[in-house]
Parts: sequence; C-alpha cells; structure tokens
Amino acid sequence: MRWSLVARMPRPVWKGPFADPLVGNPEKGTRRSMILPEWIGKTILVHSGKDWQPVVVNNKMVGHRLGEFVLTKKAVVHQGKLADAQKGSKKK
Repeated sequence: MRWSLVARMPRPVWKGPFADPLVGNPEKGTRRSMILPEWIGKTILVHSGKDWQPVVVNNKMVGHRLGEFVLTKKAVVHQGKLADAQKGSKKK
C-alpha cells in the first residue's frame, strides 16, 4: 500500500475519538487530542513547540484536533521591497 493512501485513512468509528485526558491546573492538552463536547467553554493550554498557548474551546471546534488551533511557526517578514511595502515606508 502506498503511503499517500495510508495518510488519508481516518480513524475507525468503532474505536471512537482519541483524546488524552486533560491534566493539571490550568488544564493542559496534547496537540493530537480530538476536542470532545465536554470541553466546550474550557480554556486549554496547548504546547506550540516553544511555549503554552491558550485555546478557548467553542462548539464549532468539536471533532477537530487541539493542534489545529495553535501555530507552530512565526510569520517571517523578509528584508527588501516587499517588507518595506508591508511596513508602509517609502524611500525618498
């Protein structure tokens, strides 16, 4: 079986959603955990690779993973004409 097909296969329904238990106070969750309906209204800390980011869970997030709502990379502004245009500065 090719890896591209394996990556697209969802989790079996009979296993149910995967969710690590929330631990600590404030509650910390793993990026791979699926958001459950019991977590609606809670603020959960999720690790971005560098620090803990708060995620406030609402009903539209149920069924997604916690890691989808925390960015792991910062936006990089490169030097040059495009960076000057984004800053709004004009050379005279």
